[in-house]
Amino acid sequence: MEEPQDLLRKMRTEIRDVIGRTPAEQGEPIIHFIPVEKEEGKHSEAGPRKEPTATRRLGVFPSSFNPLTVAHVELTRRAREKFHLDEVVLVLDAQAMDKEIQGATLEDRLWMLRLFARSCPGHRVAFSSHGRFLDKLRAFSRLCPDVQEFCFIVGYDTIVRVLDPKYYDDRERALAELFQGSRFLVA
Repeated sequence: MEEPQDLLRKMRTEIRDVIGRTPAEQGEPIIHFIPVEKEEGKHSEAGPRKEPTATRRLGVFPSSFNPLTVAHVELTRRAREKFHLDEVVLVLDAQAMDKEIQGATLEDRLWMLRLFARSCPGHRVAFSSHGRFLDKLRAFSRLCPDVQEFCFIVGYDTIVRVLDPKYYDDRERALAELFQGSRFLVA
């Protein structure tokens, strides 16, 4: 059995490794799931973690999480409840579209998300190489081909950015692909 300090060091190393393997906005979009072991004595209502299956509705909640707030938690709770999402993935981007990385480091943000997901059934954590939603959708579609519906959970300010033409070479084509492949739940 590992000592607690060794286990913490190992988990921190795993997070650093994921960040190092995920260059921002280069090549094909990549999503890496962060390992989240449940706290001893706590069990998910769905049992052990599995990859999403054909019957799954997956909530995808990208944010800068600087830090994870009560509003983030409440948004995911309500989205899961109202839209019958089987699971919500909290996604941190290697580089946000409109923000410089300030405050907490990416490593610390992933650590905070991991600690939250450990104690909150139905939540996972992922790290994305790309900030655009269409890129995330493409990466999740490759990683989880059996998911029936991807539901992006966003605030009003984010949906305004999603619709902004400055992010697209061919806005109509890109938005058609995005909205055919996913649903947006807007708070």
